[in-house]
Amino acid sequence: MLRRPPTPLAPPNWASRVRRLPPGAP
Repeated sequence: MLRRPPTPLAPPNWASRVRRLPPGAP
């Protein structure tokens, strides 16, 4: 797992959402 600092553009559940949303989706 890659450790990334919390980004203001993406919520803490980004990793969980990025799996369902296509690449480039908010």
